[in-house]
Amino acid sequence: MKKIYCIVMLLLSCCLFSGCSNEKTAEYYDIRSESEPFYDVAKDVDGYFLGAQFYQEEPIQLWAVRTISETETADIFLYHMDGTRELLFEDLPVESFYSAHSYLDSNRNLYHFYNFSISPERSTNVLIKMDVSGTTLYRHENEGRIAINQICQQQNGRIFLKYSTDSSPEGAFAELDTETGLISNITSFVYDPTMHIGSGGEELLCLLGGEFAELTTENGKLTSIWSFHKTTYQIPQHMQLWDFILTERGEAQLLWGPFSSSTSGIFLQTLHQINAGEGKTPIVMRGTEFRGGDGAWFKAMASIFNQENEHYFIVLEECGLQEDPADYARQTSVEISAGKGPDIFYGDVLGEYAYGVASKGGFADLRPYMEDADIKEEDYFPCAFAYWRDGEKIYSITANICTIPKGGGYYMDSAVIGSTEEPDIETLIDALLSWKENAIYADRVNSSGVLELFLEGSENLWGMIDWNEGTCDFSGELFAKILRTAKRYGYNPKNHLPSLTQTEFYFLYNYMDRATREEEGKVMAGTLFDDGYHVKPGSGYTLMINADSAQKEGAWEFLRFLLSNEAQARWDFVDSSIYPVSKVAFHAMIEQEQTEGRVITDPSSGKVIRRKGLYDLTDSRAEELEEILEGARFLPVKTTPILEIIREEAQDYFDGIKSIEEITAVIDNRVQLYLDEIR
Repeated sequence: MKKIYCIVMLLLSCCLFSGCSNEKTAEYYDIRSESEPFYDVAKDVDGYFLGAQFYQEEPIQLWAVRTISETETADIFLYHMDGTRELLFEDLPVESFYSAHSYLDSNRNLYHFYNFSISPERSTNVLIKMDVSGTTLYRHENEGRIAINQICQQQNGRIFLKYSTDSSPEGAFAELDTETGLISNITSFVYDPTMHIGSGGEELLCLLGGEFAELTTENGKLTSIWSFHKTTYQIPQHMQLWDFILTERGEAQLLWGPFSSSTSGIFLQTLHQINAGEGKTPIVMRGTEFRGGDGAWFKAMASIFNQENEHYFIVLEECGLQEDPADYARQTSVEISAGKGPDIFYGDVLGEYAYGVASKGGFADLRPYMEDADIKEEDYFPCAFAYWRDGEKIYSITANICTIPKGGGYYMDSAVIGSTEEPDIETLIDALLSWKENAIYADRVNSSGVLELFLEGSENLWGMIDWNEGTCDFSGELFAKILRTAKRYGYNPKNHLPSLTQTEFYFLYNYMDRATREEEGKVMAGTLFDDGYHVKPGSGYTLMINADSAQKEGAWEFLRFLLSNEAQARWDFVDSSIYPVSKVAFHAMIEQEQTEGRVITDPSSGKVIRRKGLYDLTDSRAEELEEILEGARFLPVKTTPILEIIREEAQDYFDGIKSIEEITAVIDNRVQLYLDEIR
């Protein structure tokens, strides 16, 4: 049977803050992930899928297959990985298999759950237990619908459920009394819908937040077994976990399937622990987290790098789910001040301390490495090297351009502005103050958020700061008008006012281009920079090398790999608002989309259909998108502490406690103190 092998690094015994990777006090080992497909039962069976599970440590599927002689009945079969099957029960009524879920316990008893409608307003759920001879041991019928998400059995025979009902759609965990069929919820711990339960443990096995753990149901205690937080292993995205076990051989086996109604695509994933990193130097990369789309891409790239590079391997460190990211950032900055810390900083891991670290020379200059590797800036969109930069010195790379959440812009009806041309800050503010209708500026953006939108793009906050002289003046008319506008147009959940703006996320097929905006009477009105409107990419893809790292060469090897066309082409950019920073990779993506189209499969029919969006990917739209990415720029970094001061003091004005004159005087004083401190 064909197997797909992927080597991923697992760091389990390394302390959270172990210093730069030249301090080789940690021990590392790998996980080898093997995936093999389950036989596609659906293509050969006229029947009903009842569930997938581990039975006596073997992955199986349960199916109700229509009998040839009697179309109103069906037989229940157990299917093995290779497609062979065993008959379990014969001649059961077909109506009990619609939207049903079955489970085979270790004694070969079958628990069968299904729902049926009494009327359009009423439904009933049924639980049947049958023994190995087909005898019905009990049948319970209860009011309402129930959806069984997972069933598992412990070594001692206890059976647990993850389920939801019409009255409790958020779900619950419960224990099934095998003798009586009664279901009692587990209330010893707070229910988490992201938790999965697995079979075979002495306690209830759980998979929660990237960790295998045991749950003691009597007191709700969770005991960690394996953690994936600091590894390159990725839990499969957009898949349903039917069941999992931890074997006596020290493996973890997981049975995955698609979320769609189709039962094709179920596969078994086996995780082995193996020795790793022998003869290679560890490179520690630290981020707040490596989850979601961007984290998944970095984990995949680290996994590929670890397999292909002969000298180095990437170790990922991240803030645990129970830890405070702000405290994590503080501790990281303390390490840096002591000449330690990780080799690579990822994203916003330094939080509010990033500017201080950068200003004190905490990031290595990447320009010499780029020149040695013949990496030319003109081959990439400008924001690839723009986040931490001082003239010719480059202190960071940004691996991809993400326009969500930070980069998404806003557009509004041109009637509000009185023109189809993009406004400058004074035109925008004057137009909003003179607008006669009651509205908010953006959905769920309060007055403080609106104020930030108006100020965050300016290097000198629209002339209120003189960086050369180290002075400030917030007493002018423009700042007063910005405050009044922010207060008037801030979101208030009690008012239910319409929004003046709509959000633009720049999806490949769905963004509103210039011609369409003019035709529909829309104008861009998001964050304004000193020279107009630009997309502002998120900083989550930004990486910096620790200037004190003893492994800067190895750290650069990984950054160079991320900039390569090989890595840049490995992201499925088409259905996201994330784009490659490599122009070669971007042009290849556009060419493929225009010549081949995005091909997807309709889950209801199984037919291959073309990817569709609101707009066709014409040459002019592709050129405009490239122009947008060419002009994408990060928000000014050095104004961040000043914006925080302004937000804090402006709140008293928004709350009606102080006047504009009172808060501007305080802002002037606090900002001037800050400017004096950094001179």
